[in-house]
Amino acid sequence: METIRSRIHSPSEQPVRQIYMQPQTHLHVPEGFFVEHHIPDVMAQTHMHGHIEINYLSRGSMIYQLPTGNVHIPAKRLVLFWGQVPHRVIKVNDPDSIHIAYLPLSQVVTWPLPDQLMQYLFDGTFVASDNINNLDSPLMTRWLDDFQTDDPHRASLAIAEIQLRLRRMAIDGWHALELCNDAYMSTASANRKFKRKAAARKVQMMVAFMAQNYTQTLHVADIAAVAGISKGYAMAIFTAFMRRSLTQYVNELRLNHARALLMDTNDKIVSIALDSGFGSLSQFYSLFHKQFGVAPSAYRDSTRR
Repeated sequence: METIRSRIHSPSEQPVRQIYMQPQTHLHVPEGFFVEHHIPDVMAQTHMHGHIEINYLSRGSMIYQLPTGNVHIPAKRLVLFWGQVPHRVIKVNDPDSIHIAYLPLSQVVTWPLPDQLMQYLFDGTFVASDNINNLDSPLMTRWLDDFQTDDPHRASLAIAEIQLRLRRMAIDGWHALELCNDAYMSTASANRKFKRKAAARKVQMMVAFMAQNYTQTLHVADIAAVAGISKGYAMAIFTAFMRRSLTQYVNELRLNHARALLMDTNDKIVSIALDSGFGSLSQFYSLFHKQFGVAPSAYRDSTRR
């Protein structure tokens, strides 16, 4: 039986190009968490990336253009969306500044956030907090500062605060942002939207299953079965949406788990490797060094200086 560690071959089912509109550029976002702050402006091209994105506009408003319509971004609200949706800022009104946080999807899916919220994000829907929270602006500024220090302890605290802020938003209230011109979509656009949403739901089901079981040996057939689709189609739509293979994604989950254990425990490295789902110590060392640029022991030492 083919396992997640096996080489994944070319998909046998091909209608991936019908699932989403191909953007003009694929935005390079640094792996892991990242925060930036700048003056918003119109984007020359549509782009996309694999992170969950948080926008916090301090004043005014702006409009994103999506394949299915335009969405209005209000000020002083946390606005979340999945960067895999092709998007482009086409208008800004009275802008001051914007904070943008990029959150790795492999981490966000492990957080205790409502299923409905995650479903909306996977469907390509933009969601916003219901209420203005005056702490959001200084929080975003602090996260920016923490990530710029290159201090893993500060970065870890910032990540914990981001998770808690989203959990609080889930309790305080949030809503979907409606498309400005959804009613005027052509039949072809409506069909593309339907196909993309259907495929996104399948991807979400697979992501949720892997997030809950990545420390175990995973079989591609089992992952596909969770979504009720064939192995070939599962690999095709997953790669199209996530910009990485199933193997790469599971390894990211395992590496992030191992990295947390290296920072927070005194467990032996071989135990961490096996507890994180890796089949051998050599595989763990190779993938860890490739991902983070240092050996696991060196990474642990760097976090404790």
